[in-house]
Amino acid sequence: MPRIGLRIIKTSIAVFIIMVLFTLFGVQRSPFYVLITTIICIQPDKENEKNQALVRALGTLIGAITGAIVMFLQPFIHIDLAWDLLNAKYNIWHLWPVWLI
Repeated sequence: MPRIGLRIIKTSIAVFIIMVLFTLFGVQRSPFYVLITTIICIQPDKENEKNQALVRALGTLIGAITGAIVMFLQPFIHIDLAWDLLNAKYNIWHLWPVWLI
């Protein structure tokens, strides 16, 4: 049987604390994404944990700002931006059923 290491113990404690906080504050949303982020950010040492958390927070901030800009600009450009970006990147027109065109 594999040995339980410090990383597993830290992850278990972090997940437990998050579940307790969600319960105490009566948060109505699912803690799923918070728990997944916590599990991903737990690293073998503190320095790596801080770096991983910083990178994830920065990525989330950039994504939120980009999403807000796209949502703000979409009514002014009058195109289905998400579909056009997907088609430009992955050329997914062939996946669209012919009877819907």
